[in-house]
Amino acid sequence: MIDQRLYVGAGTMGKSYAMRKHIGKAPRVMVFDPNYETGWGAPGFGAQVVYDPLELVELVACKTFRLVFRPEMGKNIIDQVEYFNQAAWAVGNLTLVWDEVHKIFGKGRHPEVGLHLVNAGRHRGVKVWAATRRPTWLRDITASMTSLYAFRVAEPDDVNWLAKRIGPKAAQLSDLAPWHFIQKARFCKPV
Repeated sequence: MIDQRLYVGAGTMGKSYAMRKHIGKAPRVMVFDPNYETGWGAPGFGAQVVYDPLELVELVACKTFRLVFRPEMGKNIIDQVEYFNQAAWAVGNLTLVWDEVHKIFGKGRHPEVGLHLVNAGRHRGVKVWAATRRPTWLRDITASMTSLYAFRVAEPDDVNWLAKRIGPKAAQLSDLAPWHFIQKARFCKPV
C-alpha cells in the first residue's frame, strides 16, 4: 500500500505535531528538518538529532532508527537534502519526512533523488510524508500524494489549490483552529 502524505497549512498550525503523532511507533524514520523545530528533537518523539551527514549514514545502518537531520545553515540546502535522500533510498523500508518541503522543492528547485523517492520510493518501501505552507509550489510532488491533511491557510492561491482537492470543505480552512485539519484520503488516483 502506498502511503504518501501531504500536510498543508500556515505556520504554527500543528502540521509537524500531527506528523509526529501519525508516525507513532514506526521503527525506521528519517526527518529532514530545515527549521530546526524543537518538536522533532523532543524526548517524546524519541529521535536522535543529527547534523553531520557522515553520522547520518552510520546511523541508518542500524536495524531501527529515528533520525532528525538538520542541514548546516549557509550551505546549499539542495545538496544536503539530496545526500539525505540518497541515504533514505539506500536503506529503504522507512518513513521519510520532509518538513517545510517548499524550501527544497518548487520555484525552480527539483532535487532529482527526491523526485525519484516520490515517484518510485514505494518500490523500496519508502513512505514519503511532506509538510508545507505553500502547496502551489509543489506540483512535482503533490501528484503522487495519497493523503492530504489541510490545516488553516489564508493565502488565496493555496485556498484555491486546496478547494480543487477537498471540495466544499475548503470554505472552512480560514477558520480552522490550530491543531485541527480536514483530511482527504486518496486525493490522487493510486499508482
